[in-house]
Amino acid sequence: MEITILSDDRIGTRDGLRSEHGLSILIRTDSTCILCDTGASSLFAENALAMGIDLSEVDLVFVSHAHYDHTGGLEHFLRHHDAPVFISAEAFAATCFSSRRGGRRNIGADTGLKERFPERFTYISDSREIAEGIFAVVPEDHGHPSPDGNRWLEDDFTHELALAIKTEKGLVIISSCSHHGAANIMETCCRHTGETRIAAFIGGLHFIDGPDSGRETDSFCRFLDSVHPETTVLTGHCTGDEAVSHATRNGRCRIHIFHTGDIFTGNDLAV
Repeated sequence: MEITILSDDRIGTRDGLRSEHGLSILIRTDSTCILCDTGASSLFAENALAMGIDLSEVDLVFVSHAHYDHTGGLEHFLRHHDAPVFISAEAFAATCFSSRRGGRRNIGADTGLKERFPERFTYISDSREIAEGIFAVVPEDHGHPSPDGNRWLEDDFTHELALAIKTEKGLVIISSCSHHGAANIMETCCRHTGETRIAAFIGGLHFIDGPDSGRETDSFCRFLDSVHPETTVLTGHCTGDEAVSHATRNGRCRIHIFHTGDIFTGNDLAV
């Protein structure tokens, strides 16, 4: 397996790439090439070109949730490539507003995509296998907290999905923003795939820097240490620097930051 961060808030060390507030991840398994999210613009495609990646090889697009910073480049992909798009059945009806940084902003997806490209979307309403060993998972509440950062959002997050991929050493879970809470998402993925081991969890944790980031991080680390101590967590995008620093300060959790242009292989993911 190979994971490539096509766009993220943080820029890496590769020349010729740019970053933005958004996330796009390319996942290659032995049999399937998946584009998870398209960031906030066509930047994901520009970075892919700069890295020598041919997006026509993508077999399917997986949309994690309906926010603009994950769907903003979707029209660009739909106009230039033919792969089907798997998206929540709630995505284009979702109410998504943010009051963070003052005002009330619509952060939802472009609802016109549904009319302009009606044949391209496969709508997900229940957790199910979408390709061999690859599952679209609708998060459920397992009693763990959701991120405090959700308080800035007018949203019920019913449009959020996670991607769970079975490997010989356990699941690789892609959860771009984890609005339902990473621990809840991990438990839901285990339940619906029948696999109790999680080799890697990749995506934002939505721990926003502030007075509560340490408490949130401690809670998640305690969950990892007690339930999934061998899981590698690769995070970025909506995860604050203070939260990551707090998590890794004493080496308690296997949490690492990703950047635009980073490439992770099976060895990095323990699969």
